[in-house]
Amino acid sequence: MPNGMGAFFARFGLAVALFLAVGAPSHAAIIQSLSLLSDETGQRLSVGLDKPAEYQVFDLQGPSRLVLNFPGSRLQDGVAPLEGSGGIKGVLPTQDKEGSRLEITFADNVKYQIEERGSSLLVSFSDVDKKPKSPTGAELTDIQVRDRGRVTELVLRGSALDANHNALMTNEGQTMVLDFWNGASKLLKEHFSYSTQRVSAVTVGSAEGRLRLVVKLLPGAGGHHIEASENQMVVRFGEIAPVANQAGILVEAVDFQPDNKTAHLVIRTDTTNPVVNLQEKEGNVVIDLKNARLAEGQERSLDVRAFSGPVRQIDSYGINKDVRIVARLRQKAEITSYQSGNVLTIMLEPVELAAQTGKEKAEKLAYTGQKVTFNFKDIDIRNALKLIAEMSDVNIIMADDVSGLLTMRLVDVPWDQALELILSSKGLGREQTGNVMRIAPLSVLKADADARKQASESVEAVAPLETEF
Repeated sequence: MPNGMGAFFARFGLAVALFLAVGAPSHAAIIQSLSLLSDETGQRLSVGLDKPAEYQVFDLQGPSRLVLNFPGSRLQDGVAPLEGSGGIKGVLPTQDKEGSRLEITFADNVKYQIEERGSSLLVSFSDVDKKPKSPTGAELTDIQVRDRGRVTELVLRGSALDANHNALMTNEGQTMVLDFWNGASKLLKEHFSYSTQRVSAVTVGSAEGRLRLVVKLLPGAGGHHIEASENQMVVRFGEIAPVANQAGILVEAVDFQPDNKTAHLVIRTDTTNPVVNLQEKEGNVVIDLKNARLAEGQERSLDVRAFSGPVRQIDSYGINKDVRIVARLRQKAEITSYQSGNVLTIMLEPVELAAQTGKEKAEKLAYTGQKVTFNFKDIDIRNALKLIAEMSDVNIIMADDVSGLLTMRLVDVPWDQALELILSSKGLGREQTGNVMRIAPLSVLKADADARKQASESVEAVAPLETEF
């Protein structure tokens, strides 16, 4: 697999061909989709094929360009050239009797890396001369939740709140996770409870390099919209009126990216944080973007039945002054949405309806707590347990022996399962009385239990003997 070969070849001005095979194709492969996405780390070109295929890589100079050649393959109708931005100038797909070819033109100071993902290819481009940004992350000093008519507003105040952030909707639309990279909290506490129409609680946590807010929503919270400035960020939930804009939002691309049994619906707009309303209707997933219009060629239907996963067709069209995107399902799916800059990703993962073994059922039913998402590096275990205590409304007492650092990445996991994983990884145990949980090393809990047993036996030994006939 070629990793960063572009930088090596560019240094010596060579034209090199690499011959790689991903499985032995039984019939000609079809290039079904091309999509170019951007973020802070660079740009990525996703090449969707209907099956693994043999391909060749040519690194050429004058101008710098990367050529991916797929012998014996063909382009599906609708696969068109792409215009790049920044380091990537463009992607030109062509086809002849020998097969299909992708020519990617990029700047001289760009390196690339090719990654194989199932039957698809992901080509990542990054700027080798780009200096890392100084850590000027958000600083949170105040938080407020209020109702404004049919809209509930989460208002964050501080500094640099328009810095890089990500928003993740999970737990069937009942939880929003908001991350600020290089952020920090100056709040006096970590958990806030509210009695509003759509927001019931906000939990704030921080770890190395990130500030995270977990917003607990009430059923029927509706769409959401994020408006950020340097000193304030407002997250709105409910029936949100679109921001006044004569031209409206341009939906530049609606792409489908398969990943084994999980389907990714990637929507790119010309602005960050559009007003999005996502809901399930009659077994389909409907995404409405308010005050929006489709770019030329994007009003279409994509037949994706050839891919495994829960989606069979994706329709994109305009309705009144909005854009509606409908993912038509062939099986029930769990839905997660993720907004990063101007790219909204909808992930649809099939819900397995096949019969499970008794053990699998027991494991699935063993955890009933609210689902949480943690992604921390070297966090103090006491802080991690404190965060779980805030989310679970369980009082936790920790022994002095509970210490150490913890690195964990848990996505959409019940809090009681997350607690078990944390305790088992550090040799800790728990005992619970009512809503009070005591956490200590297993050896300490065993010693205490033995002591209690011994004391009970001693009391029985000295008790007066009673005889009954």
